Amino acid sequence: HDGGDHPSRAALQSERVSCVTIPSTRKDDDMFGTIARMKVLPGHEQEVQRLSNEWTTTLGAARGQTAEFVYRLDNSPNEYMLVVAFTDRDAYVRNANDPQTDRWYRQLREHLETDPEWNDGDIIQWQIVQPD
Repeated sequence: HDGGDHPSRAALQSERVSCVTIPSTRKDDDMFGTIARMKVLPGHEQEVQRLSNEWTTTLGAARGQTAEFVYRLDNSPNEYMLVVAFTDRDAYVRNANDPQTDRWYRQLREHLETDPEWNDGDIIQWQIVQPD
């Protein structure tokens, strides 16, 4: 944390919040996703962000993507964590096997030091937190 405009943990904990928790029922149609660790080439950060945004806004929803988060790590600014959620495993697999996804990935890969480390799995719980 760089001490910018972000609220402190203590400030967040002192506020009342509403949470909506959706626990997994472990059915075949549970949400599914991936978390990828990416090492971005120095000077290529904006291009990676552009490609990520382009994918989500043009194709993501049509392919069952429900959410995306991209983190830049404090302790390693050229490392990003990409978190992507899909409506279910089938939507994820269809997306992963689509030739258009492969073309997009090859463009993204040009801006990375190494292949991403992919970690796929069932999303067993998610929460939306909003101040009261």
